[in-house]
Amino acid sequence: MSLTLELILRVLLGGLLGGIIGLEREKRAKEAGFRTHFLVALGSTLLSVISAYGYDKVADLIPIARYDPSRMAAQIVSGIGFIGAGLIIFQKNVIHGLTTAAGLWVTAAIGIACGVGHYELAVVTTVMVLIALEIVLIIDRKLNKRQLTITMKSSDKGKIKAFVDNVKSDGVVIRAYDLELMNEDEGKTYKAVIELSTKHIDYEERVWDLLEGMDGSIVSHKK
Repeated sequence: MSLTLELILRVLLGGLLGGIIGLEREKRAKEAGFRTHFLVALGSTLLSVISAYGYDKVADLIPIARYDPSRMAAQIVSGIGFIGAGLIIFQKNVIHGLTTAAGLWVTAAIGIACGVGHYELAVVTTVMVLIALEIVLIIDRKLNKRQLTITMKSSDKGKIKAFVDNVKSDGVVIRAYDLELMNEDEGKTYKAVIELSTKHIDYEERVWDLLEGMDGSIVSHKK
């Protein structure tokens, strides 16, 4: 196999493995999905290949002490850190995007592994990432229950606050809470999206009671 063909296969494999992780993230409706993970892995693989083989033609012009292929990999790792930081959101005392940011960082590492020819390590790491993401989800559902996403609208902000207070008094975990003021034709309306985690199997009935007098909907995510 020629070197050019092998390098092309490395880039293809890097993009493929990153895309597989991205599909799992997209299935979970996360901030970064297939395209983001695919591009991160593809770019990391290509930069690693260029770093290792792209300067052979000018190697005679570059002193050995200055020619270090590992420099590119170091820059990839720090660069992906900036992208990952942009995905992490701290809102209403809840952190979002931390797992997705870590997944992007690992995806870049997988791309680097493909770029330098460590195919087995890249494939095994991809499998481990997928296992970790699925196991975490299963454990969370086993230990913690059922996930509910409630969307409600009301012109009275106090009703929404009363709903939140009642949920807290029930011992239910509020995973995320977002309140938005909307200007509609009838006047000001508050829209709230709340993610709950509860061990009560039939907690939806309780939620409908609390939503009385408000426009609301419930999406249930259960094992």
